[in-house]
Parts: sequence; C-alpha cells; structure tokens
Amino acid sequence: YLLMSKYAKDDKTFDKNSKRLLNLWNGIAQPLKNHKIKFPQFIRYHLAANYFGENKKIGEKAYPQEDEIVSWLKSRHEILEDPEVFLQKMSEDVESYIHFWENTSLKGKEDWHLSIKSHSFKSIRQHLPILLAARNLTPKKFSQVTKTVAILAGVIGASTKQWNSIESDLVDWCVLLRNNKLEKYLDSVNEFTKENIVAVTNSLLDPNYLSEKTPYRKFILYVLENYLYAETFKKDKIANFSREDTCEHIIPQGSNAYKAKPEKLSFNA
Repeated sequence: YLLMSKYAKDDKTFDKNSKRLLNLWNGIAQPLKNHKIKFPQFIRYHLAANYFGENKKIGEKAYPQEDEIVSWLKSRHEILEDPEVFLQKMSEDVESYIHFWENTSLKGKEDWHLSIKSHSFKSIRQHLPILLAARNLTPKKFSQVTKTVAILAGVIGASTKQWNSIESDLVDWCVLLRNNKLEKYLDSVNEFTKENIVAVTNSLLDPNYLSEKTPYRKFILYVLENYLYAETFKKDKIANFSREDTCEHIIPQGSNAYKAKPEKLSFNA
C-alpha cells in the first residue's frame, strides 16, 4: 500500500503501475517463501544493508525493528521516490540473501567461515546484513568479510556481548561495506575484537566453560584444525562437519580425563 500510494491520484496511472509493482513484489516474496524465509526479516536486513545509517536524522533509531519499518520508510520519502527502483534494488538482493541464509557465499559457493558459523552458531542470522552490504565486492574481498563473520560469531559467543546489543556497530559496518571501504571495515572489526578479547579469554580459561559449551568447544577445535591445515597446505579447509574423526577425539573425555594431564613437563631426552 505504501509503495502504490504514489500512484493513487490517477486511476489509469495506478492500474498501469500497480500491476508492475505487484509483479516485482511477488518476484521477491515467492523465492523467499520457497526457502521458508520470513519476508519481514529480509526487508529489515535489506534496508540495513542498503539504507540504514545514511543521512541519519536527529532522534532516529539506528536499527529499526521489523514493526517499525513502515514508519521509518514514511519518514524517508527520498527512498520511495521511485517505488519501482526501490523494489528492483530489493529484488537484486534476493538471490544473494538466499545463498547467505543457507550459509554459502556468492553464487552459492561453499565458504569455510560461513560453514563453521552455521555449524557452531545455527540460530545466528544477524550477520546477514553485513554480507548483503558486501555482496558487490570482488570474490577475494568478499572472502575477507566472511572471515570476519566467523570471528564476530566467536567473539560474541564467548563474551558478554549479544548481537542485539551491537546493532549500531552493525549499521556502521554496513555503511562502510556498501561504500566499498573494506579496510576501514576490517579495522573496525579488529578494534571490536580487541575491546572484547579479555572477556573471551576469561571464558576460555574457565575450566567449566568449554566443557559446558559443546558447540563453542567444537568451534574452537575446528578453527585450530583449519589453521593447521592452512599452514600446511596454504589454503582454507572446507570442513566436513558431519564426520566423526574430529580433532576433539584426541582430547581426554569423561570423569577421569584429569588423569591424562602430566604432573610435570620434562624436555629431557
């Protein structure tokens, strides 16, 4: 209704344009429905990737919720100046969004960092605007962004931070990426990591933390395994997370695991 209201003054103009807009709208909605993806969430993440943070008005929320989107759009007349252009731009994000939703990279290509994010943090979707904002980067540059997704998931997963508490950071990162400022984005993520590394370290040094947090324990072990693989073969490993012979099996298990810990370390022959 909001999009079609621009043509409401003239019946002929409305009939002509409303059908075209409806076709565009259905062309966006149907693929998402086919993949059981919520349309309101896609719209919010699309707006975050492409519009939020630009020319922010005084008192305006940095990252509006789904039920605030219509009000936000009404306050941004310039975005809806041409509804067809608005929907066309939205439709261009659909294919990439579906790939990212399924934890693959550009054109559906497998990506180790997105795979491990999916394996260890299945419910996390808040990173999707970052990937959408970066989708026009070259594949090489885009792979640097997917690496930061795994890093952010790891940092947030072991710190006191929550994804919904860093929404202003997410918007800032989207602004940098959509404007092709990859280096500034990487610097910002690095700074965020440094600010939270103490909390992460404290969690990892807690003897009960990794024992209780099975997904995070597996995440750390897969990262270490991939690092060793990359150092040896000079390329990222595409892990098969369904296999059973993981590096976790070399770690002592059960109530008697403490017996495997040597009392003293000796470097004598």
